[in-house]
Amino acid sequence: MATILLVEEERIVRHLLRSILEEAGHGVIEACDGADALAQYQSHQTDLILTDLMMPRKEGLTFIAEVQRQFPHAKIAAMTSGGVEPWPLSTKRACWGSPLYCESRWIWRSCATS
Repeated sequence: MATILLVEEERIVRHLLRSILEEAGHGVIEACDGADALAQYQSHQTDLILTDLMMPRKEGLTFIAEVQRQFPHAKIAAMTSGGVEPWPLSTKRACWGSPLYCESRWIWRSCATS
């Protein structure tokens, strides 16, 4: 299956998502923030980048913009659990076109009710 670069600063969330992805048959490379992720992607171009938007050192939108400049064909999916209001759709489109976007709290809700 696909190799996925998973970018998430919270270790427990990163490990949960890694388990789900590996159970589905995907290979996973981990990064803890945008700076680490950019270095990882420059040396291992994966089939997909799954990134958090709110991170230390280099936040998600900055990371996504840099990846798109250097690797215009990179496939990127973004997620966040931060904030009460979702990111405005206009901001998401301006940053990376038609985004695949979810809030990770949806994952927690579905896990809690399963």
